[in-house]
Amino acid sequence: MIKIAYYLFLYPVLAGCFAELLLRQPLKMRTRYWWEGVLWEFASLWGVLCLGKLVRWELAGVYGIYRVVSLAVTILAIGWIVKAGIQGGKQKRQKKETAPMERDWKAITAAVLLAFIFIGLIGLQISKNGTIQEKYNGDRMAIYINTILEDGNLRATNPMTGLPYYEGQAIVRYPVYTVFYALIGYLFPGNTLSLVYKIIPVWLLCLFYSMQYGIGLELLGGKKWKGLLYGIAVCVLNIFGAAKQWIWGSFLMLYPWTNDSIRVCIMIPAVIWLLVKFVAAVMRGAEHERAD
Repeated sequence: MIKIAYYLFLYPVLAGCFAELLLRQPLKMRTRYWWEGVLWEFASLWGVLCLGKLVRWELAGVYGIYRVVSLAVTILAIGWIVKAGIQGGKQKRQKKETAPMERDWKAITAAVLLAFIFIGLIGLQISKNGTIQEKYNGDRMAIYINTILEDGNLRATNPMTGLPYYEGQAIVRYPVYTVFYALIGYLFPGNTLSLVYKIIPVWLLCLFYSMQYGIGLELLGGKKWKGLLYGIAVCVLNIFGAAKQWIWGSFLMLYPWTNDSIRVCIMIPAVIWLLVKFVAAVMRGAEHERAD
């Protein structure tokens, strides 16, 4: 479970932090580090899969390379964090000596109350997920993961028939997201169904709303309480719109374990965030500081 927590939470945060530090951004822990790091995870895993022939597509080989990449990023990120933390501590001490910091307690109180509502709505959706999830016609996730784990190879057995591939037969190409889930399953001490239908839905739901909070901050001028209001609005729309096909709420609450869910709920918001970030940088200037 420690390894799963590392790849789903700690490593993405460190990777996102490291990416920001490479861009010479000031070190402040941001919620966006988590999902920026997840995008880095997918990108690095895709790179490993491009080298898959070198390890004959063995799952242990893919994981071995992936583990080395993640370990290198983690070590570099921690090094940058320690260095930036020492520098930041010196700057804070200098600021305190020159002028006392004033806080807007009304804004802080409003943000705290909105945060409780936001987290409560997310918790409501997490609690409801187990009771309202439906079968998705295009869902083969558990079959794919079990096939990969049983074979220990990404190209050994046809997951639809359970038979070896014959000469000239087209090989099923697993998306990066499926291989990512299989790697987590490789580390998971329980069964695949618990991973697919319990752990991944909660992970994706929380990941999605951290992205929406970041988008809200960019759209609404970097004010935390405005970002939280935006997130609450998205929560409400998802709760009452989950029965509709091909919208975020449907994927998040009805079948969040699928590859389509990752594409709709993570990749599309990531593109939206990048576009919003670009427009905001042009309109506000490169010096704009976000509060997320």
